[in-house]
This record gives sequence, C-alpha cells and structure tokens, in this order.
Amino acid sequence: PRAAAMILTGLSSLQEDLSPLQPLLGKFSPAHSHALQEQLARAARSNEQRFADLSGELRVVQRRLSNREDRVAHLEKETEALTRKLEHVSLKAGTPLTPLQKFLATEEEGQCVALGTAANIPAFLRFKGKVKILGFSKAQTEALIKEIWMDKAAADKGKKQTLKLTDHLVTFFKRKHPSEVDNAEAAYSMMRALSKFSDDADVELFLTIILGDVSEEVYYEQVELVGEINETLRLTDEKVNKRVTGLLSKEQLHAALLSCFSTKKPERIEQLFRMLEDEFPVDEVEYRKLFEEDEDFNQGEFAEAVKDQNLVERIEYLTDLELAMHDHANEEGQLDISRASKAFQQADPTISKSMLKVYIARCFKGLKGNKAVLEVSAAISRLKKGVIKKSPKMKVTTPRPVVKSSHPK
Repeated sequence: PRAAAMILTGLSSLQEDLSPLQPLLGKFSPAHSHALQEQLARAARSNEQRFADLSGELRVVQRRLSNREDRVAHLEKETEALTRKLEHVSLKAGTPLTPLQKFLATEEEGQCVALGTAANIPAFLRFKGKVKILGFSKAQTEALIKEIWMDKAAADKGKKQTLKLTDHLVTFFKRKHPSEVDNAEAAYSMMRALSKFSDDADVELFLTIILGDVSEEVYYEQVELVGEINETLRLTDEKVNKRVTGLLSKEQLHAALLSCFSTKKPERIEQLFRMLEDEFPVDEVEYRKLFEEDEDFNQGEFAEAVKDQNLVERIEYLTDLELAMHDHANEEGQLDISRASKAFQQADPTISKSMLKVYIARCFKGLKGNKAVLEVSAAISRLKKGVIKKSPKMKVTTPRPVVKSSHPK
C-alpha cells in the first residue's frame, strides 16, 4: 500500500488520468483506501486549481499569524505605557505591601497561615491559625463569583444603604459555613483561586474590587455595558431584517458595535474587530454567541477583550488624572476646586461641564466652602468609588454603512 500511494502521488503531479486505478482501492485496508481516494481526488484537479487552493490556505494562515503578532505588539505597547505611569504614581518605591497582598503573592498549596484579626485585614478573612486550601478549579471559582453576585443583588434589593462586597462576604460565608474553621477555609481558598485564575476578566475584576483597587460600581457598569451591546445588536437585527433573526452580517455587526464604542481609541476598536474575525471567521455571525459562556464559564477572546479594555481604560484615566492632579496641586500636595478642575481639563480636554461638575462634587463631597482642600490621594480614592469615564476626543459621527437584509422578509 505504501508503494502504491507513492506511485499515485508521483502520477498526480503529472496530471495523468488515474481513473483506471480506482479498482485497486478495494485491495487495501479502509485506512489506506481513504488515503488513496484523497490522492486520486487531488490528481483530478489541475495544477492551477491546486495552486489556487494552497494560495488561499496560505493567505488565511498568514492573516491569522499577522493578526496575532499585531495583537501581541499592541498589548506589549499598552502594557509598557501603563507600567511607566504606574511606576510614577501607583507603585512608588518603598510602598509596603499589605498582608493580603503578601498572601496573594505566594503560591502556597495545601494549607497556609491565616492573616490574623487585625483591623487592616478584610473582615471575611479574619482568623488565627492554619487554614486548609481546598484547591478550587477555575469553573468552581467562576461559579462561586456568580453565586456571590447573585446573593448580594438579592440582599441589596430595595435598600438605600447596601454593604460593600467585602462586608457582604462575611455574611455570605457564615451562612454557607457555620463552622468558623470551614468558613475560613472557604474564604482563603477563594482568595487563592482568585489569584491563580486572575488572567480571566471576570475573576480579575472580582479580585480588584476585594482589594479596593476599583469600585464595585465597575462590575455593574460592565454588566450594563454587555447588556447595552446585546440590546444594540438585537435592535439592529430587528431594524435591518424586519424581524429578530439572531444573525448579522459582519458589516452590520461592525456598524452596531461602533455605536457602543464611541469613547474607545481607534487601535482598540481595531483590536476588537480582529479578535471578532478570528473567533467568527464567517460572513454572518450569531451575535448572541459574542458573550456566551461554555460549561466552565469561559468566554471567547472578543468578550474577554471588551471587559479587559473597560477595566484598563478606567485605570488609565485615573492614572492620567492622578498625574495631572500632582501637576496642579499646591506645595503641600493639596487641591482646591479650581486646581482640581484644571487637572481634569488637562487629563481630559473634551470633558463636558456637566461631567466635570459631577466628578468635582464626588471629590469634594462633605467639604464646604470654596476654600475646601484635599490631598491628591483622597481625591483619587473618592473618584474610584463610582463610575468614571474619559470623554471621547470628538463627537462620534461614524457613518453607518448602508446595509441590506440578507434574510427574507
């Protein structure tokens, strides 16, 4: 069979008529027969056809490789720029790590020593002694995160004053694990898993909220963003196809998504569209699948990138604001309303008067009089407690392409 296959391969390159050799196929095992069938089918095509097929396959591979190389280069560039800013502001030399940050920096498995009961330890982690680490899987971790958010939403419903996430975790774990030891095991195992799987956008956001790096509002903002995108796509589908079909062409999809990304940098929109093309290399997309999860609660690259960008853009804006505030602070490192306003206008030149008023009010809440001042760190801390977004560089007037329905009315 091996010799016959070599002969057929050689003959196929000469474009000979191999149909008389078809009866030979029955002499070989099914596996060899299938291989020979492929050789015969390939031989029946002209050199031009085979060259065109291979050229097409090569272009696809080259495009995918180029997209991935572009993506890596873009992410490296963003990481480098953000790291430089953080070195000046958030990661100043000599800033000591908190006990919780030290715990997360280790990779102890099996068991660990609890952080104690000091006031600087989150209440749900206050415990003395050794704690068993249960080794949650990624699926278990994401399922737990979803359970906690659902539990908190039920607890917050109808209340004007709600608990912070870290305070809610105290009641959540106590209710699930009445034993103090079991309670501590579950809480510390969750934190270890959050650190281990923090490359996932949902896990990372949950961890940063617990650490106090971002406000809980960012989670609700992200949920709202995904909901707005899904609703925009559904309305676009209904408009162009006269009914909800669940499908949009790439052109229709791009036009709808652009309306949701009015504040994004062009290179970030390009990055999202490249990921969309890699994930859905088809002419029409089932748009409900953009944020769909698998059985392990994983989402595709596009969905992860949308959430990652949302968090990165918030951090970038706060970092730019902190730098600008230091530029405009007085010699004591303090800001009044006038200095803070100038800092906002430096970091965000197109900020509207109404948004500036909202952010200034958040910074100086509870401080009376035009002579009220506060430290830069206090201003940033107050801004983190709510949603904060940089203004678009200009009013978005992206022309919508004329789209025609590809579905029967």
